[in-house]
Amino acid sequence: MKRVAVYVRVSTMDQVFERQIADVKNYIHIEHRGQEFEIDIYSENLSGYREAAKRPELTKFLDLVEKDPSYYDCLYVTELSRLGRNPVQTRLIIEGLIAKKIQVCVTTTGAKMLNKYREPDKISIAVFQLLMEFADVEADTFKKRSASGLLQSARAGNANGSRNYPYGYRKDENKKLVVDEEEAEIIKEIFENYKNGFGFKKIAGFLNERKVPTRTNKAFGNQLMKFNTNKTADKVIWSDKTINDIVTNPLYKGLRRYKGEKLNKDEVYEGIIIKRGKDLFKAIILDAPSIVSAELFDECNKIVKTKTHRNSAVHYEYILKDLLSCGRCGRNMFAKYKPVVGGDKVYICSSRLIKGGNCGNAGVNITYLDSVIYDLLIGQNALLDKIDQSDKLIPTVKLEIEKLKKELSLAESELSKQNKRMQKLFILFRETEMDTEEYNRMASQDKKDLSTIVKRIEILKNSLREKNETLEKIANKDKDEDFIKKLAKDRPEIRLIFKQFIKKIYITKLSVGKDILLDVHFQIGNNRPESTLKIMIDQFATRAKQKIKYTYKLGYSYALVTQYDEKGVLLNSEEDIYSIFSQHMSKTIYEVEERNLLIL
Repeated sequence: MKRVAVYVRVSTMDQVFERQIADVKNYIHIEHRGQEFEIDIYSENLSGYREAAKRPELTKFLDLVEKDPSYYDCLYVTELSRLGRNPVQTRLIIEGLIAKKIQVCVTTTGAKMLNKYREPDKISIAVFQLLMEFADVEADTFKKRSASGLLQSARAGNANGSRNYPYGYRKDENKKLVVDEEEAEIIKEIFENYKNGFGFKKIAGFLNERKVPTRTNKAFGNQLMKFNTNKTADKVIWSDKTINDIVTNPLYKGLRRYKGEKLNKDEVYEGIIIKRGKDLFKAIILDAPSIVSAELFDECNKIVKTKTHRNSAVHYEYILKDLLSCGRCGRNMFAKYKPVVGGDKVYICSSRLIKGGNCGNAGVNITYLDSVIYDLLIGQNALLDKIDQSDKLIPTVKLEIEKLKKELSLAESELSKQNKRMQKLFILFRETEMDTEEYNRMASQDKKDLSTIVKRIEILKNSLREKNETLEKIANKDKDEDFIKKLAKDRPEIRLIFKQFIKKIYITKLSVGKDILLDVHFQIGNNRPESTLKIMIDQFATRAKQKIKYTYKLGYSYALVTQYDEKGVLLNSEEDIYSIFSQHMSKTIYEVEERNLLIL
């Protein structure tokens, strides 16, 4: 009995295979009338420009005939373009089948690649190659014309033809891309929440808790969507990736990216680049209606670049978080903390997150830097010498309280879901033939997850209580000096103080010697000019084998006026810095008092 194969392919989700399959089967039945045969169908929904190795069904067919060339008598396709759009790749597939004496039949024309003696039909093959080249040129021309037309449409402010517009936007009656006012409120909420410290996953959780519809929900209803796992559109929920894509999309600050010219493999391009699979393209930037301010967008994306992750059951208070800036490259510095012996416990420049991008600035031990700033500003009253009446802490504390309440609500919801999950597992074990070992393994993991959530809730409740106590202290303060002294007792409260009164701390490793320059900039009062402190610390102090001494030297700010470029890179020469410091530096070498040590 003969066995034949049918390969059908469509390029988009809207196209279906049924018509192709029906046409080919009808052709086969006519050709083999009166004969017994079996038909195997290979079908897939992929672009014809993909390599054969990236088309699972075609790969399955080719692997089978590679092992047993006699398995199929013939391969049927409606058009040769179904095997591929790339002339070179398609020719290689056809030549491989011909070499194995497997007939290739094109049902729409009746053309066959082997003659009746099962030898290559040179005329059919030559016509095939010519048609493939013409089809490729035609497709390329069509793509270029389409791309040009779409770009002109985008330049005119039009929306694209898809239903899947960026969240926060819609197409109006004139086909223009305009802001959807209802969805825009969600976009603003996402950016504000991220700015205030919520991660992508938590923000997605907030939206899912409120059952806020996603773009897919609205655009595709209950249509079946082919993701990693098939699901209907109404079941698609907010994810951390979706939030990440929103926060990093410059469209929301009014800059619409459009795919331009493709970059050559070795081409160097300093502009904005769009990545599509393995290909890189120059980005064309067009104006678009904005939803958030450029300042808010840029602030959020600066946080994205310096964001680190840790176990959600562990909570560390870095008192200088978001205040540190690298004087070498202008990027943020962040805390890298591994709570193990020998683990990193340093503030480092975020340039280290970029492969090959380390700017060379030194990392600073967290305990050392925290303790020096605390000892100087609180222990020695340097901050009290600079502040005037200020109620700026109250809104910040209230914001922290709201943030904690949201986190607590989400954690309690997770706890409820985890309890239900454990109950369902037990019922499944009791009422089915579930393996005991498998049940014990899953139950053990569920208990660990439950413990993590419970610990997280406990931490959040304690933090919420502390913040409420802090708010009460602030509300009852008499004057700044008494207020600061009473308030500065633990890390969360210290961080609140520093966040309000310190604008930025520039950290710059000096290439000569072992010194690191700390340039502390304050933001105090409405009518007073910006004030600064200049401090020198020893980058090797914490490497001492004996008892560590957290020492620092203090320079007089009026003498050394530091200058930074628009990126935040220190412009003063090291020669000038050392010269001025040697003349205008306190002769005292300060050592952090033991009571002022902030050991993490």
